[in-house]
Amino acid sequence: KLNLSHNNITSLQEEFPNENKETFDKISHLDLSNNQINSFEESCLPSSIKQLYLNNNKIVKFNKSSTEYFEALVKIKEVELKLGGNPYQCTCESLPFLHFVKKIYKNILDLSSVSFACSDPIFLKSAKDQDICSNIPPFLKFVVPILLSLFFTSFLLIFLTRYKESLKIWLFAQSWAGIFLSEHLMDKDKKYDAFISYSHHDSDYVENILWKELETPSNPKDPAYKCKVHTRDFIPGEMIPDQILASVHESRRTIIVLSKEYVKADWTRMEFKEAHKQAISDNRQRLILVVHGELPSTEKMDKDLRNYFKLNTFIHTGDKEFWKKIRNALPHYRKHNTRKRVKGSLDSEMTNYV
Repeated sequence: KLNLSHNNITSLQEEFPNENKETFDKISHLDLSNNQINSFEESCLPSSIKQLYLNNNKIVKFNKSSTEYFEALVKIKEVELKLGGNPYQCTCESLPFLHFVKKIYKNILDLSSVSFACSDPIFLKSAKDQDICSNIPPFLKFVVPILLSLFFTSFLLIFLTRYKESLKIWLFAQSWAGIFLSEHLMDKDKKYDAFISYSHHDSDYVENILWKELETPSNPKDPAYKCKVHTRDFIPGEMIPDQILASVHESRRTIIVLSKEYVKADWTRMEFKEAHKQAISDNRQRLILVVHGELPSTEKMDKDLRNYFKLNTFIHTGDKEFWKKIRNALPHYRKHNTRKRVKGSLDSEMTNYV
């Protein structure tokens, strides 16, 4: 055994001259740790070596012949090595050394202290080829991700600005969008809070009580809603089916005033079907069932209305809490957006909605 640690040795060739080669070759354990060795020459080492310590020196790399030498020693003689604590280069020239160490790691006694002198030290245990051998200059490793992020953000902003309306139309057309989008966002472009679907036989109740109280509540603290009714808002001369379709799509809710007369009319049946279809498409509760008078027989309802009636609750106009219940069923955000009403001026109130 020969211990030459802590001797400020800088070169193996200077330390081990060839004239003592025969005696030197008998050395099996050689400790050269904690010196100033900056290069490695395998030809200077004893041929009988079984344990070699080169840790804590100034070695920056092992060339291919050196790694092949170490590999042969390990394979033939099971040599034990210490190689940690050296400032190995963080360049592609260190790849053969990286591959070698990972191949014979069991024979390296200080594996945990073998690292590469990159901008942030990379320990061999976790090192990959691209970590030490990259054609990208170190500063670009930080600059490139930042530039890519800025480019992507700018592109996204331009895209969203230019195609905002098209994207919104496409998004709202997707059945899954309703899960992630708030009702207010989906309905912000709708003109009306509610379309009231009713039979003309119930017009006295709808036009003098229901519609009036929803649009101009008797209690100023209650929210006011903009309603669409056919007697006021349908345009004479235009196709009724088209106006029904538009009414449903322009309104956040459709209030069905269900009565014995309602189930008999063809137009009211069409209004219900379109509102039901819209609710399914939006994945939203769009329909409000209000029963007025005596409850109509389900046998006289058409199939769609009958099935919906059986599976959903309704509000009866005779219920003591009718107004509370119907306001709860209407768009909730209106409660936090109640407009100031000017007494005796319905026209000025309506302009505040548009």
